[in-house]
Amino acid sequence: MNIPLGLALTEVIAETGIPTIAHHHDFVWERQRYSVSAVNVYLSMAFPPDLPPIIHVTINTEARRNLSFRRGLSSIIVPNVFDYSIPPPGIDPYTVYLRDEFGIRPRDVFLLQPTCIIARKGIESAIELSHRMGKDLPPGIGGDQARDEGSTYFERIVDYASIHVRGIWECLP
Repeated sequence: MNIPLGLALTEVIAETGIPTIAHHHDFVWERQRYSVSAVNVYLSMAFPPDLPPIIHVTINTEARRNLSFRRGLSSIIVPNVFDYSIPPPGIDPYTVYLRDEFGIRPRDVFLLQPTCIIARKGIESAIELSHRMGKDLPPGIGGDQARDEGSTYFERIVDYASIHVRGIWECLP
């Protein structure tokens, strides 16, 4: 998302040969804002760069396939997962008032999917999960809307959530 930073990192890695792991979540070709651009040469050079000291890591098989198809780069899959054997951190000064702020009762089930509200994230699956749990769930709390991908999916998710969860779907800035 930061072209000067991406170019600078590419140059540092190229000049120093520093071993690097590039952990990819989103690619430039997945962003509408870069579909027509005057900086395609920079984007193809650095997003992601094709340099020997870089080991590329993707989060799923689709990303791995796209990286290979579009850039000819191989990658290792390291999915975004949590280690559920580690106990949760508990309540801290930031979270102590979170339920009160959003009207979530102490015994309410609280589901949170911290992600951008964009189509490829499949937010409707989280909403459907909460609905199928069959409880009077608290208001949905979503992540930031991806402004460069339009508002159609965001609006559809807000409408879908208003039917399936108690209260109003809120989008945090």
